Amino acid sequence: MTLPNDDLSASARKILAARFDGLPPVIPTTKGWSDAVGQIENTIAYVPPSGNTAHAYVHRRLGPISVNPNVADSRESLIGTYEHASDNPSAPNASDEDIEALLCDLISQANKERDYADNPTLFDKTDRRMAAVGEAVTALYGRRGCGKTFLLNYILARYAELLDEKKVIWIRINLVEDFGDNNLVHWIHAQCAKVIMRYYDPNSKVERLTPRPIPVQVEPIVVSYINAESDIMSQKDLRDDFRVMKERFYRKGQEPPLDPSWIPKSLVEHLFNMVQHLGYSFIVALDGLDLLEATPHHNAKFESLVEQLGTIAVNPTSMGMALVAVMRTRSLEALATVTPKAYAPLKASARRVGVPSFDSILRKRVNFLSNHVPEIVESFDDPAYAASTDWGHALDQFVDRLNERSGAAKLLDMFGQNRRAQGQVVQLAYHEHLERHLQRPYLLIESMVKAGRSYPPRSYHYSIGEDGGLKRSATSSLLFDNHFFPSVFTFPYVDYREETENPVRPHEDGYLLGLRILQLLYAHSRRMNRSRRIEPLKLGEMTQLCEELFSYPEELVVNLIEEYQECEFLELLPLGSGPPTALARLQLVQMPKTPYLLRHFLPDIAYLSLAAMRVPISTLAASRQPPYFEACTLDLVGGGDLLAAGVFDKLLARWVAVKIINACELIRLVCPINEKQRQSFPANSRALRSRLKETALVAATDLGGDIPAMFDFTDWASRKILSQVGRIEATFVDIERVKEHLARHARHWLP
Repeated sequence: MTLPNDDLSASARKILAARFDGLPPVIPTTKGWSDAVGQIENTIAYVPPSGNTAHAYVHRRLGPISVNPNVADSRESLIGTYEHASDNPSAPNASDEDIEALLCDLISQANKERDYADNPTLFDKTDRRMAAVGEAVTALYGRRGCGKTFLLNYILARYAELLDEKKVIWIRINLVEDFGDNNLVHWIHAQCAKVIMRYYDPNSKVERLTPRPIPVQVEPIVVSYINAESDIMSQKDLRDDFRVMKERFYRKGQEPPLDPSWIPKSLVEHLFNMVQHLGYSFIVALDGLDLLEATPHHNAKFESLVEQLGTIAVNPTSMGMALVAVMRTRSLEALATVTPKAYAPLKASARRVGVPSFDSILRKRVNFLSNHVPEIVESFDDPAYAASTDWGHALDQFVDRLNERSGAAKLLDMFGQNRRAQGQVVQLAYHEHLERHLQRPYLLIESMVKAGRSYPPRSYHYSIGEDGGLKRSATSSLLFDNHFFPSVFTFPYVDYREETENPVRPHEDGYLLGLRILQLLYAHSRRMNRSRRIEPLKLGEMTQLCEELFSYPEELVVNLIEEYQECEFLELLPLGSGPPTALARLQLVQMPKTPYLLRHFLPDIAYLSLAAMRVPISTLAASRQPPYFEACTLDLVGGGDLLAAGVFDKLLARWVAVKIINACELIRLVCPINEKQRQSFPANSRALRSRLKETALVAATDLGGDIPAMFDFTDWASRKILSQVGRIEATFVDIERVKEHLARHARHWLP
């Protein structure tokens, strides 16, 4: 390959060539650590959407659509693209009439539970007992990816006005998140309080598409409750907590994660009861049980939540709400083991969600987008291009090419009835379609990594739990499942600011853990493709490979694999019945995103630059001017004012320079780790048993012609980066400014 040799490429080449020298301390013992975005997060009050091109919008709408009943486009897209089940005419989602019947049943039950909680004398014991069997909790179940969550999202989007008319408040809880000790009743009341304060209280800054049906003045209710408290110190604590609740719930922007430390149990229960007195009923949807089932980290939490759910189902005392529990078929059967008393009533109320035809889903998406995109061209950053494109023809052309490509068809077939996974295959195919037939596909890469934000989100934070192990909690970035391609160079670590007394240092070689997991999984999948006798890799075997080859501790490996399952790089499937209790009872299945990332994303400077923004580095390295990695965005917070002021050219020049610098520095950072692991691999692999040794050898020597072997990644990526730098020089309009900017940065890095 002939590499470009002019000034800009030479600067990048020097950085890559100096990768073993002059590195600032990455993980110090006392100075603290964070990532580049973390250095500026406290200064960001609201982060606007990013990747706002027409193609980025189409790409997002081809996949799972998030629900927010107060965002018009989100509601319209959900309603316009929903496809009913085709495999079961008696399914609750077989038609709009069936969905309305399900919702009417839930509303009826919510009203009944409200009336009973408000006045238990309205019902005799026999009636209440019947209500507890098959009515108090409704189970929606089906296999993973069949559309259970999408059904809930559709109900909320389509019938928001009906719910308001009936004075029913719809609550959704993602059980994958954590809420202290996960007391389910407290969690439900806390989520109800958040929704009431954000969307029903006139003092909230959060806007609604429709007027609040009956405004709920929360403050008088809470103040009256606090004043009735006899203990002065308790009054003070309650006032302090309520002040925090107002600050976080009334604020416009992303919804804050819940924490029981500032949400008093008695206070939110009282608020819930008083809102019921105003005539409101509640439907609470509990989602995410299926994700908890297939992870050892969540096994105890899964059993605890299922047991609590079972207690609610058979409790003769009403909670005052209708509960909808969303679960896999396996999760429902697990109830028979975990909580036998609850199994019968939940089984009696269970409704199996039907699976729509994927061809019908795709055709409905394409038809909707063909008509909808021309209607909203002014909302895009490229309105002229969006207005001049024949979207019906362009999308039909994409579908024709998708159907012609046997590889995509095989991937779609591979996932059976998992419509979520198949949707992601289509999104990947759309990206590849743009890359081959249109310009600037890197914009779509950036959109996927940033997941609709100005900076790549961090989906999870870690702290030290009471047992001394890592405790994972989802951030607000995961509200609506908005994650697509996270950085594979970050890994579980405890934030320094969270553990100040005895800081737990991030693993010094952790930057390559995610990549090693995916490379080993891909290598084993290649072995399985060559021979049917090769069984899937078990989770315990993957932890053994990572520990014996590279000294990564089991806890770190398991946590990162669980993250990767939730963003669908892979899937964990239990062996046998019931929830998993050991690593040996879970097998790893590769998802289509893994080979796509290894093949297309890893050498792309757009991906590497954004991935670098979430890599943990020392405070010293982050605070240098310029810092080791830099968090930068091209999004225009000021919109047209910035364009008029001529600021965009400067932002663009800085953005391009930061992309090149971040990509180069990320490769430079991992090179010493990669070389150390290469040197130790022969001796470490000899200790493995034959099955695992063969997988390790395939990873180290033969991942296929278009994916480099495990330790060849850095050289391969370096060549790809320099080639892209050459293309940037050939196309960028103001290259002199970029050269000057890059040269100024490079002087700070080179020894």
